[in-house]
Amino acid sequence: MTGPHPADESSRHEPRQVPYGESRWPMAAAVIAAAVLTLLLPDDLRLGPRWALPAVEGLLLVR
Repeated sequence: MTGPHPADESSRHEPRQVPYGESRWPMAAAVIAAAVLTLLLPDDLRLGPRWALPAVEGLLLVR
């Protein structure tokens, strides 16, 4: 007779725990804060149209 099958040995171990994902809210709050601060900048400090950077930041939230 041969020894136990390798699959039988692995079934003796505890089941693997599923790791929890990271919370998305802190990242979303930071992106929203950056978009709001960008909108509040005076026109002479902006490099492009008023809506350009907040639109890109909004795309980051959707992704």
